[in-house]
Amino acid sequence: MKKELDMGKEKFIKLLLTFSVSCVISLLVGALYNIVDQIFIGQSVGYLDNAATNVVYPFTVIALAVSLLIGDGTTALFSLSLGKKDNKTANKCVGNSIIISFLLGIIITLIGVIFKEGMLSLFGVTKNTYGYAKDYLNIILIGMPFYVVVNTLNSVIRADNSPKYAMFATLIGALLNIILDPIFIFVF
Repeated sequence: MKKELDMGKEKFIKLLLTFSVSCVISLLVGALYNIVDQIFIGQSVGYLDNAATNVVYPFTVIALAVSLLIGDGTTALFSLSLGKKDNKTANKCVGNSIIISFLLGIIITLIGVIFKEGMLSLFGVTKNTYGYAKDYLNIILIGMPFYVVVNTLNSVIRADNSPKYAMFATLIGALLNIILDPIFIFVF
């Protein structure tokens, strides 16, 4: 059985370290996704594909920013509700954040589909990397609604007194990425 932190009684420094260390590790692991992808792509396909993924990367950062906006905004009301023992409002916050983040993920996907050429141009695509960047963006867009939801929920999980769980979920995703990248890049 997990030992929960008592947010109202624990020492501030313990709470700060518990939440901040797991959050920083999660952010570093999130950056590791891109680094690992770049290593495998650079070793297999080449520099043009590496350049293409870097052109698309700002689009994923924008989606991450939207999901953090929703997640961090949700956690403010969620935490206040839990502090007041208002579980109904806390549950409603989580449900609304899932719906809103999924809908915004769909909107981001539609923006990506409709304005693909303009965005790629804005992010610095060249004629040599255009085809690769377009293909990569198409793949990214398929999972975009889920990407936004998952990153939104990571903030909520952290606020639900489970910062280590949120960190381990991110670590498991990174490990799967490290295992599946070479399989999908070199084999498929």
